[in-house]
Amino acid sequence: FPSHDIQARWEKEALANKSVRAVTGLTFHYPNAVITSSGYNPEFPSICNYQVQNLATAEIVPVAIVYIWHCIKDMQAFLSNTVHDSVIAEAPPEETDELHEIGKWAFLDGVYDYLERVCHLKFNVPLGVGFQVGTHWGEGSEVKTAVQPRTHMKGVDYSRLEKKHE
Repeated sequence: FPSHDIQARWEKEALANKSVRAVTGLTFHYPNAVITSSGYNPEFPSICNYQVQNLATAEIVPVAIVYIWHCIKDMQAFLSNTVHDSVIAEAPPEETDELHEIGKWAFLDGVYDYLERVCHLKFNVPLGVGFQVGTHWGEGSEVKTAVQPRTHMKGVDYSRLEKKHE
């Protein structure tokens, strides 16, 4: 999560320029960013939250989806929907293990690589993947996999991420 120093820098940029440019290149506009007589900036929550929310749902998930899409182009499996941070695919039974491995790679390795190569961001937040197989959406037991990020935050214990959770 962003440190107070980063959030203060975002707020300063919003007050000065009425916008903040995210590390991914997207610009958020705050035409009403001001410091009130009480010292409060009513845009401060948005200035802090949009950066984080955007990275999660408008950058990380689409990057993983594109990686998955490219990896399955020669398979019978296909992507059929997305809901928030879930990717729904249809696949014949003989492709589910491979699809699971592709999904893990896309979310747990591809995303970190993309953010580092394209956005020059050493992403330090753990990501995880859940995988379910069933004849209908939501069926089946979920298999969860978590990963340690390549760059660690100071003071955070990542040891429990080393295990696979089932």
